[in-house]
Amino acid sequence: FKMNEVALKLIETGKSQPETIDEYNKTALIWVCKNKMTEVALKLIETGKSKPETIDEDDNTALIYACKNKMTEVALKLIETGKSKPETIDEDDNTALIYACKNKMNKVALKLIETGNSKPETINSKSDTALIWACKNQMDEVALKLIKTGNSKLEIIYKGGYTALMWACSNNMTE
Repeated sequence: FKMNEVALKLIETGKSQPETIDEYNKTALIWVCKNKMTEVALKLIETGKSKPETIDEDDNTALIYACKNKMTEVALKLIETGKSKPETIDEDDNTALIYACKNKMNKVALKLIETGNSKPETINSKSDTALIWACKNQMDEVALKLIKTGNSKLEIIYKGGYTALMWACSNNMTE
């Protein structure tokens, strides 16, 4: 927890260069999202110099890490910047939208869909889709919005032979 304090003090000086990119193509913002440092991430975003559009060597963005790590407030702020690249696909073929649905982040998933470039059609390396996770996790509103985009892959069969339809039926998603 002391590094949180140190990082916040460095940011407060205004001289810490949050826009710097390291040898792994990571920014301070990517590092704090990867390491679940919510308060520091929010402060970096607030500076306006944190480069949320940066994609690291593992094809992750700060937004992907924020969704992977269930950092709802950070993910929403990143989306608000308009620079967070929700269309990015990581090394496991996941998008921020897939992680948001997998981690039951309703508000984030809905905001990502609203951007129009969150790639709901993406199928990851395990045959997961955002729609499958939304149905599996009983995220009714998200599932309906994903279907309405017209881009979700409705026919994908997930592990064990489950489709989005099967998850919706087994979870009694009647809305």
